[in-house]
Amino acid sequence: MDSVNSDLGTIIHRELLRRGWNQSDFARALWPGKVVTDARGYSAPYGRDRVSSWINGKSSPNPMTLARIAEVLELDIDELEPGALLAPGERANPPLEIRPAGDAWLVRVNKTMPLKAALQIAAIIEAFDK
Repeated sequence: MDSVNSDLGTIIHRELLRRGWNQSDFARALWPGKVVTDARGYSAPYGRDRVSSWINGKSSPNPMTLARIAEVLELDIDELEPGALLAPGERANPPLEIRPAGDAWLVRVNKTMPLKAALQIAAIIEAFDK
């Protein structure tokens, strides 16, 4: 679980509790009318597993879904951005920032880490640029 996904998961979980919703209620609100049926014939709201994955910090939604989450939860999309849970002093220089940049995402890392980890990040960036 990384801090970016866990921040978003914490925010979603907090908002669900505030509304008295469970993950199925939230999935129904995100994708109204969509239902999936499993092999045993049981119906469930579409995307319920995705919601669980976000809350548990195992994955994060794509930009369009993130905008829909903000709409359903009646939040400003900035409230869902990584670092939204940081203290005000930490917001100016967060350890990790991921934000929309046109059709892509801007990623900034400002974190002290071992050289091996820093080199792994550099290798990912270099491979992406090729």
